[in-house]
Amino acid sequence: PAHPGAAFSWDYKKRFGAFLAALVEESLGKAAAKLAPAVNLLVEGAIVTAVVQGSADAADTARDAALRLLSSAPAR
Repeated sequence: PAHPGAAFSWDYKKRFGAFLAALVEESLGKAAAKLAPAVNLLVEGAIVTAVVQGSADAADTARDAALRLLSSAPAR
């Protein structure tokens, strides 16, 4: 990315994805960490939806979906 803002956004997304993967792995194990990219999409989708709708309700929906997804992960 040539623009500094694009480079910042790209770096942030990589760091947040790594943070989320580490958090899921630490909490639920290595197998569950494979679900982190899907949870990341839920987070990003909730942010965009909240901005478009002007409401934070999407965060609750994304949280519920992430919990359901992660509860299906194999046990440690």
